[in-house]
Amino acid sequence: MEYVFRCGCCKSLNKVNTVKKINDSHSCEIKESTETIDEFYGSNHTIQEWVNVNFDEYTKKIIEAIRIDKFELLAGTNIEQLKAGMFTPKQVESLRTELTKTFNRNGDMKQLAKNIKLNVNPGDLYKMKDGKVYRDADGKKVVTAYKEYRPINIARTEVIKEANIGRNNYYKEQGVDKVRWVAAMSERTCPDCMDMDGRVMEINNAQLPPLHPLCRCSISPVVTLK
Repeated sequence: MEYVFRCGCCKSLNKVNTVKKINDSHSCEIKESTETIDEFYGSNHTIQEWVNVNFDEYTKKIIEAIRIDKFELLAGTNIEQLKAGMFTPKQVESLRTELTKTFNRNGDMKQLAKNIKLNVNPGDLYKMKDGKVYRDADGKKVVTAYKEYRPINIARTEVIKEANIGRNNYYKEQGVDKVRWVAAMSERTCPDCMDMDGRVMEINNAQLPPLHPLCRCSISPVVTLK
C-alpha cells in the first residue's frame, strides 16, 4: 500500500494541484491509495491519443517549438534554484531530447515518463521563498513535488504545452487570425479551465494551454466562412 497525493479538484492521483503557473508544485491532500506507481503511470497512451488530435501535420512545428523552448519554469538559473531541484542545463537538454524523440515517433506517454525518469532524473522539488530554499521551523526543507511523480507530471504537462505551441504556429502559417480555448470537459475539469473554455483570442497574443500542471486543454482555429 502506498500513500500518494489525490488532487482535490481533478480527483486524479498526482502530485499537483490546480495553480495558475506551469510548474510541478502541489498542495494536494494526502489520501490512502492502493494504486501502485506503475498503475499511476497509466496505460500506454500515445502522444497523439493524449493530445487528442491527428498531429502529423503539426509535427514539424511542434519539433521547432521544442528546439527553441527554454523550459523557463523547469530550468534553474542560479545555485539556489538548482538546490531546490530545478533542472540543470544538462537536464534541460535531456528533456528536450526525450520530447523530440517521442513526438517524432508518436511514442507513448508511459514510456516518455519512464525515459524522463531515467535520462533526465528529476529529484525532489523544494519550496523556495525570497530566492532561497525554504526551511520550516525545524530547519527542514519542504518538498513540493516528489521525485517519484515528477516524471509523469512533467511528461503530461510538457506534451500539452509543446503540442499547443505547435498548433498555434501552424495556424498562423495558414492565415488563421484567432484561436479558441477548448477545455477537456469531464468530472476532472477544474473551474479555471471551465472558465477558459470557448474563449476566443487573437492568435498573436493568445494564452495557450496548459493553464496548470496536468492540464488537458487545447486550442482550435476560429475560421470565418465567407
